Amino acid sequence: MAWFDRLKQGLKRTRAGLAAQLGQILRGGKLEPETMEELEEALIAADVGARVATELVESLAAAGGAPLDALKQGIKARLAGAERRLALRTDGSPTVIFVAGVNGSGKTTTVAKIAARLRAETPEIPITFAAADTFRAAAIEQLGVWAERIGADIIKHR
Repeated sequence: MAWFDRLKQGLKRTRAGLAAQLGQILRGGKLEPETMEELEEALIAADVGARVATELVESLAAAGGAPLDALKQGIKARLAGAERRLALRTDGSPTVIFVAGVNGSGKTTTVAKIAARLRAETPEIPITFAAADTFRAAAIEQLGVWAERIGADIIKHR
């Protein structure tokens, strides 16, 4: 199974598990303090940030009505404005995007996607990758392949 297919399957399982858990928590339809705490814990365990989880749960209390529907609407409202344009420097100096994360979290692919989007939207700007992965040598090779595909330069150690 290809990497992307595995990722899709994993996300599908995560989404299904979270949906089932939220449905179980909200099955009674009443938002008791214990229910709200359990809901907040489930959201945080699903990698929703603590601040966002708290805000979503608090908005449910204020919304009234069906809690699951209110939760869905709250999540949709947050995601609706999530996509925005990257702010590039206009003073002639380079815009630096630093990406860090644990192994296997998709940093290289994400950097390539950002660069491809920048290349499509602003073909006149130069794009340079700086390979700094000291743990996985293949990551540097992978970044080199992406740089070639996108038409970007790459700085790497030998």
